[in-house]
Amino acid sequence: MGALSLGSPPSKLSDGLFGNSFGQSSAFGHIQPNSGPPNATAEQMFPELSLPRRRLNLPTQKPIRGRADIPNSPWETESSRAYNTEPGDTPMAASKALVLSSVNGEDPSIFYQEHFAELYQLIEGWAMAYCTRPKISNDQAIARTNQSLWAFMMECTYPGQRQGAHSHLMLLLNDAKSRPWFVVRMGVAYVVEEMLSLKSYKNFNPQVTAELAAVKAQLQERGLANDARQALTDRRAKAIQSAVSSPHWEKYRSEQLFSHSKELRAILGPMLNDSADRSTAGKDLGVIALKAWEISEHMNTAQVTFQVYFPETAGKFNAATMISRDNTDTSPMNLQISQTRVKLVITPVITMRDDRGTTIKAKNLHFSTVLTMA
Repeated sequence: MGALSLGSPPSKLSDGLFGNSFGQSSAFGHIQPNSGPPNATAEQMFPELSLPRRRLNLPTQKPIRGRADIPNSPWETESSRAYNTEPGDTPMAASKALVLSSVNGEDPSIFYQEHFAELYQLIEGWAMAYCTRPKISNDQAIARTNQSLWAFMMECTYPGQRQGAHSHLMLLLNDAKSRPWFVVRMGVAYVVEEMLSLKSYKNFNPQVTAELAAVKAQLQERGLANDARQALTDRRAKAIQSAVSSPHWEKYRSEQLFSHSKELRAILGPMLNDSADRSTAGKDLGVIALKAWEISEHMNTAQVTFQVYFPETAGKFNAATMISRDNTDTSPMNLQISQTRVKLVITPVITMRDDRGTTIKAKNLHFSTVLTMA
């Protein structure tokens, strides 16, 4: 991996936004996210915020089969390994990134599909409202003076391949069509690795920390039976449920939301258009943080496991797990047959796994949205 993995957020990033509070602006249109308990407003939570020749920009190194593992990622456990989904296993969607696997209102996958859709719409709305104009000099300045942020951005393209990542990143940023989508990827990458994972809970208290570490170690053991794996999943959910029900939870939650919102501002602030209202943009990032935290609490207190991964840049388009955002006139299967390559992975593939019962149930919650190479 490069200097900064997606599992390790930038620790010293210059704050690119200025504002006194968080709220919701008209940039999000009709979207009205559930922002937590009625008595916990966003303003109350955040009172303090003020090499070789290249072709098609493909990597020059030898490709690695399968998806690249992310060292120390909270998702890399035995219960969250990648699934091989064959074409036809999941209903195809022509224009939506979410695939409904059941019409049963009791199916928990429907809840997560809807809430992931709302979260991604919020991030996409933010990027399209505030980050649409290429700024070459600004991007070059980030590469020179903000190494941690630039490393994070490169990890969103070719993890561990600095030369290929740098040139490909500049290509994406200098294109007005791809720039906002890359900003979406930056926001989604941070939310997935830092807010939806167990990282947000492991420091609640020593007991929760120890229990989560113990469960993680046992889940990584090979050859676990389904009932044993489910028992560990239940232990993990119970540990986080104990934290959420604690009288100290609201204080911890507010502190975490403040920290995550500050990091989002530090990461995404430098990508703003010069004409963007920074105060309003900062408020809207607070809405995104609140929505992500809401989903995180539901995910990590559930007695199921989630497998989340970003497909590889420059990999072949896969109709079973991807939806193109820029090549909508061509059917997904034709994109796969023509071996179209992926230029940018915007959102990850998300699968929910349920080990309860006599059979393992795995459902695709979300296709990966991508941009393709011409």
